[in-house]
Amino acid sequence: MKGKIILTILILTATIGSRSQNDTMYVIQDDSVIWFHAVSDIDSIIFYDAQFIPDTIPLPKITGFMNNTFVDENWDPFFPWGLNYTNAALVDLIEDYWMMEDAWEILESDFEEMRYYGANTVRIHLQYVKFMENTTTPKQVSFERLERLAKIAEDKEMYLIVTGLAAYRLSDAQPWYDELDDFGRWETHKLFWKTVAATLKDYSCVFAYDLINEPVVASGCHPDSSNCSWYPPNGQFGGYQFVQNISIDPDNSYWETIGFWTDLMTAAIRTEDDVTMVTLGLLPLGPISSIASHFDILSTHIYPNTNNLMASINYVLNNQSDKPFLIEEFYNLSCSTPELVIFLDQIEGNYHGLIGHYMGKTIEEYDTTILVEYIHKEFLEFFIKNNPDPTKNHTDGLGQSVTKEQETKNE
Repeated sequence: MKGKIILTILILTATIGSRSQNDTMYVIQDDSVIWFHAVSDIDSIIFYDAQFIPDTIPLPKITGFMNNTFVDENWDPFFPWGLNYTNAALVDLIEDYWMMEDAWEILESDFEEMRYYGANTVRIHLQYVKFMENTTTPKQVSFERLERLAKIAEDKEMYLIVTGLAAYRLSDAQPWYDELDDFGRWETHKLFWKTVAATLKDYSCVFAYDLINEPVVASGCHPDSSNCSWYPPNGQFGGYQFVQNISIDPDNSYWETIGFWTDLMTAAIRTEDDVTMVTLGLLPLGPISSIASHFDILSTHIYPNTNNLMASINYVLNNQSDKPFLIEEFYNLSCSTPELVIFLDQIEGNYHGLIGHYMGKTIEEYDTTILVEYIHKEFLEFFIKNNPDPTKNHTDGLGQSVTKEQETKNE
């Protein structure tokens, strides 16, 4: 950490006895002596207090929830306004290329870009098989890379939601993992989370551990069939497997299994980290508030639909609890950005953070003649304009989003 050393020097004149040799006081910074003073037997006695003043204030840890807002360790309020991180064109899944130094330049640039657009939180997704050699052996080099990413987040003053146990690419699946039964799978899940917590527990940038993305229980499994997959065929989108069974036993109920499994994972985390909050990226299926007691944060994924905007509004309003409500995925996939604004207006005060999507491109780089790129550009402009932190809302006097390029021209 870069910073300055501030010396407070108090000189008191005194008579002292003879000394056999001189004493010397040193101030050392970055292993170099930057100031020293020799105290002789006829000199004054110098009392000093050296303090290291960092150039930047360390990122405060988000530690809890009170008065309808998250709070940090200084009791200051915090509203997560962030982005799920992907960059399909250049790095794809984070672990695909992070063994190469070139990938880290892209990662740093993307984090800076997200910060510029007003994000204070980034949700990252960790693939289980990229972090484990086998069911009992963590892959140390991957956890070292994870720690390196946490250092970047702290440097950029960005909080992390760390989503684990992902299996987004089915071609990466390993037989030694997929052939496990429920309890065998849960045991290695606990080891994964224990190791993640041990790696990240000292990083204040870690906002929450998100145990798994969009879990279901025995989806596609039938009592009269032994052919049941951890990866339900209806859980794919855009070539990735986002939905995952945490049990393939059709006798297990959804709500009881989700709660029991969550408690197991949380207990494993708490052996290493008793501060960082725990959540689960739930699909908006049924009364998720009924299992809120198992989490520090109640999280769900909501994509409002033009044809039934009230359904999404009512889902939020009907699932309130004594836990903060985090919309962990949110986008204009099935509605316009003005309808996103209507949705947020209608649930004002009933959600405590929102995480959209960042695709690895700047606003200027999107080709709006291509529908999907137009959608991405529209969302980024919505994200900038509607940031609840006015200091991060880059708009001109007419309420139009200002891009980096435009801001530079205005200067």
